[in-house]
Amino acid sequence: MADKHEITSMILDEVSLVDDPANPEANVVIAKARQAPPDDDRAGAVRAEIAKAIQDLSPTIIERVGAALPSDTEAADLAAFLLKEKSMDIEELTKALTEAKTALDEATKVTKAKDEEIAKLKTSLEEAVAKAKQADEELAKAKAPKKEETEEDVLKSLPEPLRKRFLALEAADKAKSEEIEKMREERELDEAIAKAKGFAGDPKVVGPALMRIRKGKGTDADVTEIERLLKAQANQEKTSELYKSRGSSAAVDGNPEDLLKAKAEDIAKAKNISFAKAYAEALEANPDLYNAYVEKRRS
Repeated sequence: MADKHEITSMILDEVSLVDDPANPEANVVIAKARQAPPDDDRAGAVRAEIAKAIQDLSPTIIERVGAALPSDTEAADLAAFLLKEKSMDIEELTKALTEAKTALDEATKVTKAKDEEIAKLKTSLEEAVAKAKQADEELAKAKAPKKEETEEDVLKSLPEPLRKRFLALEAADKAKSEEIEKMREERELDEAIAKAKGFAGDPKVVGPALMRIRKGKGTDADVTEIERLLKAQANQEKTSELYKSRGSSAAVDGNPEDLLKAKAEDIAKAKNISFAKAYAEALEANPDLYNAYVEKRRS
């Protein structure tokens, strides 16, 4: 059995791999820290952890290497070489970890900056959307039909003293307008009555009726009055024709009463009856003359 040598410190300058090793049973155990200490100098902490692990495993490494080599200085040299090579690997690993941490920190900074930029863009987008929505609402309000302001709305918006003054002026203007309108209507009425004096019937009745009909404000009573007037005029013309046919001077005046009396006299002579009975028959036989007689008396 090979002798065991305890090595407290060993540096490996080189480790070479060959296709046909002299001692295939020889092996090297590589130790790795389970977790880096929560220190800001993580690289230094990892290095210290690995160095401690190597120190703890040095007897085992020496034992396994020494068991496969002759008991001479070659075993010690090989063990020293392996430990040195392992120390170099640890330094490179530590350097790589440090560089990775630095790169990670830089990437974190870049990511943070990008996140902040994205957040700003998102905020800007939200503000733009809100402004666009507000603009759409204002445009919709502008396009909506506006409610027309009434005179009552305007009056309500005025101060109380000014509103009272306006109402007083409005009332005075209205009264003046009504007075002027009344005077104008009275003048028109007088003119209508004057014109109606040339017609049959009462001018004070016929004149206003014709005036209202002319303005498109005629009533049923006005129409009835004008119809009565026209009928009376027609009857008067018929009476005048009858007088002319009899050669009576009354035809000039168109007096229906005289014509009725003449007819009654003719009936009384023909039937040998009293004048009263003959007059009644004349009225019954000549309603147009009777109507003309009535109109003549009314006018």
